[in-house]
Amino acid sequence: MTHETVQIRFPGEALKVALDHGVGLGELGDALFGGALAFTAHVIDEAFAVQRFTYGARVEIEQRLTGPWWAFVTPRLRYLDYVGSEAGRRDTRLAIVGGLKYVFNDSVSARMLAGYENRSSNVAGKDSDKLTFGVSLDFDIDFTRPRGLGGR
Repeated sequence: MTHETVQIRFPGEALKVALDHGVGLGELGDALFGGALAFTAHVIDEAFAVQRFTYGARVEIEQRLTGPWWAFVTPRLRYLDYVGSEAGRRDTRLAIVGGLKYVFNDSVSARMLAGYENRSSNVAGKDSDKLTFGVSLDFDIDFTRPRGLGGR
């Protein structure tokens, strides 16, 4: 349940790209919110046939505790629509991840987290509950070019 993200900022707005094919919806304007993501993805098997479509959304909420320490919580909802060999299967996944983040500098942070995920399916035996603990190292890359330094 860990997520590594790369944040790409263009002048005037933020775009956040995550490994789960998420695309950020921009700044929320509230200091508590780190970003909102909505995404669609598809999984391809070895024969290059699409096996499922995934639709989902998540919100990242962060609050500074003290100095470089932050608390965060990330609720997520995913809807999986299977095609191909499992056509007709539909899964809904509800998850929440929370923990502490330590910010080393503007580009590097580490997260210690715990997460819970519930999967419900219309296919018997595919329902599940997962509890996960982990650590992630996050890198942010800023592509903003300052005005006045060789630019227009």
